[in-house]
Amino acid sequence: SLSYDNIDEPIVFFEKYKALDAVANPGKSYIQQDVEIFMNLGKGCRLIYEKDMEQNVAYFDLVVEFYKKALELNPEEYSANHNLAINLYNRGVFKIRKINHNTEIFELISIQEECVIYFKRSLPWMLKANELNENREETVKGILAIYRSLSNEEQAMFYEDQLELILKNGGE
Repeated sequence: SLSYDNIDEPIVFFEKYKALDAVANPGKSYIQQDVEIFMNLGKGCRLIYEKDMEQNVAYFDLVVEFYKKALELNPEEYSANHNLAINLYNRGVFKIRKINHNTEIFELISIQEECVIYFKRSLPWMLKANELNENREETVKGILAIYRSLSNEEQAMFYEDQLELILKNGGE
């Protein structure tokens, strides 16, 4: 039942819970729970966005905002780094998939530039995820895809070699 009109409700309810719980548990830290609520709101907004990626683009912005809020609280959260990178990368891929034989050259150039921006925005988050959970297959695949999308063949080859080593050793 998450919608643009009630997006703040889970946060409001959680703040009320923390206020009540703090009475019974003074000094308790809620940082990890805050991180989790922001990540869950990001996931929820992504589900709404994916229902109609043209009409629900405001939800994509919320996905990014919620994951960034989670990372402000815990920059070392692997899932938040990885998911933020994936969402940014996939937004660029979505733009590319809209290109067809009717796309005008100037629109094509604009779409390509916008995609590069999304790919570049996704890269630091995926690199951070790899730093946090080194050589995880899905993360290395993500870095490889980003570098290929940015036409950085040198870095792509490096991560392709990394991926081959991971797969050779049984993957993760």
